[in-house]
Amino acid sequence: MATKRNKRKKNPQIKLSLKALIIVLVLCVALVACYLFVPPVKTFVDGVLNPSVFPSIEQRGEEDLRVHFIDVGQGDSIYIEFPDGTNMLIDGGDKEFDDEVQTYLTDLEVTTLNYLLVTHYDADHIGGLDEVFGYTAVLKVYLPTIGEGEITTNAYEDLLTAIENENCEVLESKMGTQILSTDTDNQFRLLWLSPDDDDLAEVDNEGPDPDSLDKNNISPIMLLEYQDKQIVFTGDANVTVERDVIQRYLDDYYGDITLTDVEVLKAGHHGSNGTGNTTQIKSGSSCQEFLELLNPEYFIISVGEGNNHGHPHQPVLDRAEGVGATIYRTDHHGNIIVTVRADATLPVEIYTSVQAG
Repeated sequence: MATKRNKRKKNPQIKLSLKALIIVLVLCVALVACYLFVPPVKTFVDGVLNPSVFPSIEQRGEEDLRVHFIDVGQGDSIYIEFPDGTNMLIDGGDKEFDDEVQTYLTDLEVTTLNYLLVTHYDADHIGGLDEVFGYTAVLKVYLPTIGEGEITTNAYEDLLTAIENENCEVLESKMGTQILSTDTDNQFRLLWLSPDDDDLAEVDNEGPDPDSLDKNNISPIMLLEYQDKQIVFTGDANVTVERDVIQRYLDDYYGDITLTDVEVLKAGHHGSNGTGNTTQIKSGSSCQEFLELLNPEYFIISVGEGNNHGHPHQPVLDRAEGVGATIYRTDHHGNIIVTVRADATLPVEIYTSVQAG
């Protein structure tokens, strides 16, 4: 008599596991689809800040000053709206971020740039600038003057070609240059505190170290004043230039300006402490003396997430925190917007496109 084979009972837990796996896979596909096909939220809509991104923001008044630190990764790009209706773009980030700059300016409905400032000729500052001439009319360009043949990069050559094709006015970027509004009721001033002739003379590709940080020192340190508030820009200028600026200020070289208790300081060279992440600064930026003199309320760092340089270096962050500054970083906060109202009694306002945790 044949033995009757027992039927193997199906494990109900296996059925449940398979169903759970299928559900998880479907959810993953749906999330990927949302990420790929849902358009990003715009910082600006119809030329004004998107209220869904900045729910509490008051839009810019015609006589307000607004400064935009655009998130271009490991690079610099700053857009300024002056109270008299003129504007300026400082640098344009690296080539790979030219779309971000174009989107930002296009969403803000910028069709003309009164001023374009090139701080210096590193690719992470000028790589995307040649594209700017394709979608805006550039009226004046400020360039640091260097000797012929001292910079030979593709980014530099592309920029010069774009400037020549645009046939715009080219002005020298050096200490003593200033932009001063003619509106006496809402007057602003942008003053170049550097570079001096020595800084410009130090740019030399034929020297023992072609990658010398001296090239960064043609970056102007600039003071923007409006309604008794100060914003300081630094480019990639290092500690040597910072200390020169301090000494000139103490010697009253600049005349009637205020460099103490400034509202905003843009960190030099992406928060670099120089060669070596130590407390003793040698070739970096944001030295102790500079921070103590300026005593900034806000310290803004333009820096790329996970960059190869380790920027910002911890000693720089420690020094900024040590003088009581509130730190904002583009790698944490995205686009950072500073507003100075025409009403001098109102404090500086800071808005960011990303709410850092």
